[in-house]
Amino acid sequence: MNIAPRVAGLAATVLVVAASAACQSSPQPANEAESIFAGEIDVALAEARDANASPEQIATLEEIADTLIVTYEQAKVAAVATVDCVLEAGGYGNYSESTLAPGVPLPGFGIGSGTTDAEGNDQVADRCIDQESMWVNMLYQTQPTVVAQVDAHRAAQLPEFIACVEDKGLEVPADADGDEVFKIALENLDSNTAPCFEVGGYT
Repeated sequence: MNIAPRVAGLAATVLVVAASAACQSSPQPANEAESIFAGEIDVALAEARDANASPEQIATLEEIADTLIVTYEQAKVAAVATVDCVLEAGGYGNYSESTLAPGVPLPGFGIGSGTTDAEGNDQVADRCIDQESMWVNMLYQTQPTVVAQVDAHRAAQLPEFIACVEDKGLEVPADADGDEVFKIALENLDSNTAPCFEVGGYT
């Protein structure tokens, strides 16, 4: 009995299945921004593994690598896990949110070790942030869709940003872009420019 054709057929089937699985794997970057972001994800995942981040953060980063998207839910879960980590270490903390741009919430937290030891505070905070949320939080903010929304908001706010800085008695060049206005405001904090950052969309 000749079984070679059956073996060959089985091999062909395996190859077809493997090829199909490959076609259904991670999406390919659609543009340069997504390609850059895909590279950032790879770096973040490697750094998180080297830093012994929690299995949950690693799993989330692997999901992000598969989809090239960081969801609000993923960022919130990571932020809440950071608070829980600090609480388990005997510190205190609470979940909070800010806004990067209209319609773009940023999950966050306020945490502390519960001691008067500043170095101890930093150690607990740094350990829990690295363990639970550091890289997920970073990628949530640097993903192309969020960057585009933030940039659009800041562009829309630029005239008000300029007006605020000029109201503090500072001169702004007529052709200044957002980065230049930001630099002027930052270099002149003694002129009470701090409130202007929120006006300009720099929360």
